[in-house]
Amino acid sequence: SPRRILTLKSPPKAKTCASWGHELQLVGYTLNSGDVMSLDLVWQVIAPPPPGATLVRYVHLLDMDGTIIAQEDRPLGEANLSQSIWLPGEYVIDPVQLSRTDVQGTALRVGIYWQATGHTLERQTCTGEPQEESGLVLPLNALK
Repeated sequence: SPRRILTLKSPPKAKTCASWGHELQLVGYTLNSGDVMSLDLVWQVIAPPPPGATLVRYVHLLDMDGTIIAQEDRPLGEANLSQSIWLPGEYVIDPVQLSRTDVQGTALRVGIYWQATGHTLERQTCTGEPQEESGLVLPLNALK
């Protein structure tokens, strides 16, 4: 289940530099081995969402052609880590599990959208440069 921490004791294995809206920054991720594809996304809260609004994280497993072959969409934090109590600067460790398929996945795409409207949050680099694609693509060969 998601965990909240104020200081990272150990950094994620892979670092990223992407933020969504004015709410979240993805600082990194760790790919775990096993029978299912699992990874831990490490988010840092820039600002909590407005009261009553919920952010949903999506992860798509993509094949060589960019077709989605597995996905997981889930509100960040869920019931045990309500977004209404997030503090700026804290970290949220977000576990993701995707079922393995017969098709070999080559990349993951990660993004954020508002639950009520389905509108995706715009992605920026950590220096604030807007990106055309709202999802961040993470090549799987770089995760191993």
